[in-house]
Amino acid sequence: MSEHTLDSSSKLEEKLFLLGRILMSILFFVPAYRKASSIDGTIAYFGKLGLPFPEITVYVVVAFEFIVAICFLLGWRIKLVAYLMAAFSIAAGLIAHQFWSVDPAQLGNQLNHLLKNGAVAGGFIMAALLSDRFAKTDHDEHTL
Repeated sequence: MSEHTLDSSSKLEEKLFLLGRILMSILFFVPAYRKASSIDGTIAYFGKLGLPFPEITVYVVVAFEFIVAICFLLGWRIKLVAYLMAAFSIAAGLIAHQFWSVDPAQLGNQLNHLLKNGAVAGGFIMAALLSDRFAKTDHDEHTL
């Protein structure tokens, strides 16, 4: 392979990594916006889920979702942020999609949502593992 082909391939991979970050960030921007747009409904939903202090938790969750989405999108400390987003995705799935405790009519839907959260977490883990490959700045900035 020529050096030009390797450069072209590398630039394409960088663009695809950015596209992936954009798409994955949307998974946090949109829910954060929706929660913030219907704060009273979100507080009630968080209360129904049994989250502590839902009147406070809602603001923490919305802020977290916006902040990590912005950081991930901009490529700031991708490894750390991606791991945080993976952990959040798993926790949110386990809290909000308890397929084991719903009526049988909802079981499939809730199981699918939980599995989706797991797949999203897997994507963030892969992004964290690939982050050093696409780092533009000092390596230390992109480590835990």
